[in-house]
Amino acid sequence: MGSLAGVVTDRIWTVIPGAQLVLRSVNGEVARTQCGADGKFRFSNLPPGTYSLEATAPWFLDGAKDVKIASGAEATVWIVMKLDNGMMIWASGELQPGPAQEVGTVVGTVVDVTGAGVWGVQLTLRGMNGETVVQTPSDGKGEFRFSNVPPGTYSVEATAAGFARAMTEAVRIGAGAATNVKVAMKLAPPCGDQGPRTKLDPIESTSSEIAGRVDALRPRPVEKGLGWEPAENALITATGPMLLTEAGPKSGNLVASTHPDNEGRFKMTIQEPGRYTVTAHQDGHADFIVEDLVVRRGQRTTIQWTILLDLCPAADRCEPERTFPLPICM
Repeated sequence: MGSLAGVVTDRIWTVIPGAQLVLRSVNGEVARTQCGADGKFRFSNLPPGTYSLEATAPWFLDGAKDVKIASGAEATVWIVMKLDNGMMIWASGELQPGPAQEVGTVVGTVVDVTGAGVWGVQLTLRGMNGETVVQTPSDGKGEFRFSNVPPGTYSVEATAAGFARAMTEAVRIGAGAATNVKVAMKLAPPCGDQGPRTKLDPIESTSSEIAGRVDALRPRPVEKGLGWEPAENALITATGPMLLTEAGPKSGNLVASTHPDNEGRFKMTIQEPGRYTVTAHQDGHADFIVEDLVVRRGQRTTIQWTILLDLCPAADRCEPERTFPLPICM
């Protein structure tokens, strides 16, 4: 006889206590159990053979794996379950749960550096894999509310014209409870890290350079939630220079590529002045494209804001985010 042991987690390795496990053979159900508080489970005294292991848990899509059991040995398996966003109907600040589902609420305020409420901010509640769960704007007092939210861990993201994007640490929502959140937003300086500008600086060379920084949205340990971190594995490319033809503008060829350093900073040497397109790509994220970037001989063109790569839902290909730099800061 053999045995089977394992653990059930979500996609960021948070265990799912109480998940139900059913073990089946070609003849039907063999045994069932549930995970303990540590997400672990075990089946004993199993005849050798091939089995199908199914896992179910509230708010998650069912998971399944085929396993082989050998005589006198213990097989191990890790089942990763994905949050079931199909159980929710997207609305403005409210999710409509199914019958008899226990839910929680998020109430919060968006403030600026003076502590005053900021109205018209777009608030996005994100799941731990970066998926958008629901969105709502802040009201005239800077207040917002997400209702009927399934229990779990989330992050709240805030975006507004003239402000740098802000994101909270992990927000834990319990059944039947209201969770209070305060989101502090900083003004985007007209020529600073978050301003849509470029800056030109002289370099000791007859060629040119393009420089900048790129961060990627990534799941972090459950106590911290989602967060922006340097995208050292991103691929940065430059195509150009843009050519004007009778048929219209032509983007040009790939002329340079690089990877950022461990702080997310990158620099590329460009041989010919002109207008270029810079693309930041990282697997699992939406591309970010900066178009019509001016490059001058003997100067470094620095993208003054941090390029942010947003997460893509699993198995989906996101549309790239595009931007055009505004006037140059000298």
